[in-house]
Amino acid sequence: MIYYDEDGNAKIINKGRKFYQVHDGGIEYIKSSKIYSGIYRLGLDKCIKILDDKNNVDLEMMKTVRGLNIAGLYQLRDFLFNMDDKFVAYMMDYYKRENIDLFSQGVDYTIYNYLRLERAMKLLGDNLICVNDLHDGNVILTDSEIIMIDIDNYYRGDKEEKVKRYNLRRLNELFITLYKCDLAHYYGRYYKSAEGSIEEVFTSSDKMVKTLSKYKCPGEYFMKWL
Repeated sequence: MIYYDEDGNAKIINKGRKFYQVHDGGIEYIKSSKIYSGIYRLGLDKCIKILDDKNNVDLEMMKTVRGLNIAGLYQLRDFLFNMDDKFVAYMMDYYKRENIDLFSQGVDYTIYNYLRLERAMKLLGDNLICVNDLHDGNVILTDSEIIMIDIDNYYRGDKEEKVKRYNLRRLNELFITLYKCDLAHYYGRYYKSAEGSIEEVFTSSDKMVKTLSKYKCPGEYFMKWL
């Protein structure tokens, strides 16, 4: 399979499970590894996602997102096409996942990343883009940032304020899920009393900042409810 860039130039060749980069009339083998179904790491710092044959991804939406260069959203690179000019894959930067215990991480980590992703949600809303596929599996936590990935299921809405409200609800649901999963993973099980406090904190940025900024780490607040 040969993948072509937006100018019609051959960019990547996939032979079985091996990938090659096309440049200067020649090809060069790229060390690759499978990350998830259809997603492969290429070299040290890039990934390719190969779309399903029946995909209905909004390419123009993805071009808009790439052009916005939003902090907190993975960096999109090349959009790739088959010989029939159908959009079939895209390149993006690679980010390494870290095991982050949000409860014991400094509170600045949560505040910084929540506010940064809130700005991302509003900017996407300004462009009528609905973030309908945001969950704990579609973000990468590193030691300094939370990055949203896998945007090809986003879609365009029709009313800006409605889209913004929708996106902010998705953001709150994301942080609630991340904290509940951490509670189960690092502390053995869910605690109903702590769950309620997590849901209450992540209702708005004002509520979150006002509550958590009084503590060194979020766990100091949430663990009070155990």
